[in-house]
Amino acid sequence: MTTPLDPKIWDEEIKKAEAFLDELAIWLEDQGYKVERKVKTARDSAEGIVLEANNGEYSVVLLLKRRMARSWARSLRRSISERVIRDANPPVLTLLAEQELAEKSA
Repeated sequence: MTTPLDPKIWDEEIKKAEAFLDELAIWLEDQGYKVERKVKTARDSAEGIVLEANNGEYSVVLLLKRRMARSWARSLRRSISERVIRDANPPVLTLLAEQELAEKSA
């Protein structure tokens, strides 16, 4: 089980993530979707996402990737999205973020 991190250490990164998710949530709500956004800290990203997905009442988990794997070796390693897809109970949808959005979140 993942031990939560002290979120105070990550204040700046958390604020960036929240701003990015706010834009996306507004767009999804405008499309008619119910959106719940959460930003949490965990020592292992995939494990933290799976834990939240499996303990919440989610109908789907949406993961945005900033980029595709650039090499075969990289694509064969277990990525965060692959681990979430394998271990989360709700269906997981992964999308490649538009370059403009990916740059804002970096």
